[in-house]
Amino acid sequence: MAEFLAGILGMSAGVFATSAFAKLRSRPAYRDYRAGLRAMRLVPPSLLTGTAVTLVAVEAVTACGLAAAAGLLAARASVAYPLSEFAVAVAAALTLVLVSGLAVALSRGAQAPCSCFGGSSVRPLGAAHLIRNTVLLALLAAGLAASMLQRDSPGLAASVLAVAAGLILSLLIIRWEDLVALVDSGPEAPEQWG
Repeated sequence: MAEFLAGILGMSAGVFATSAFAKLRSRPAYRDYRAGLRAMRLVPPSLLTGTAVTLVAVEAVTACGLAAAAGLLAARASVAYPLSEFAVAVAAALTLVLVSGLAVALSRGAQAPCSCFGGSSVRPLGAAHLIRNTVLLALLAAGLAASMLQRDSPGLAASVLAVAAGLILSLLIIRWEDLVALVDSGPEAPEQWG
């Protein structure tokens, strides 16, 4: 179970770190992120700046907490499980807020680009984004449940491998839109690529 938790920590740290970095990597990226958040019409214009800053700060701090927990779990530190559970719970709460906001925006018919990873998306928010975030939430819940069921001590090699696998999984979550576009392109896609 410890290896599963390590994988969840690696996966979620990768997702939240990439999300925060993508929004903060440049002024245009941050402007795109704010424009996407504005287009979702979830907060009044007077609260947009504070909401945008708070969201990206919470993502960055959450990513750091998840990464620290993964390191402590691999090192078999006594505080590893409590910190891991706290970090995963915070990540799950943040993801639940994101899922809820996305569901509200979609129910209102918002035609906003996805600002999840910096706002550079050309695909408007839709069911694929809701599914991605719900899958992330389910994985976080599974990691939290696994850590509460059994607290074994992972080996260093197994922990490193699990975190690496989690980081690979994070790439699938981060590039979800590309995977959806690939599936949506249908059987004629290979001919278009050649």
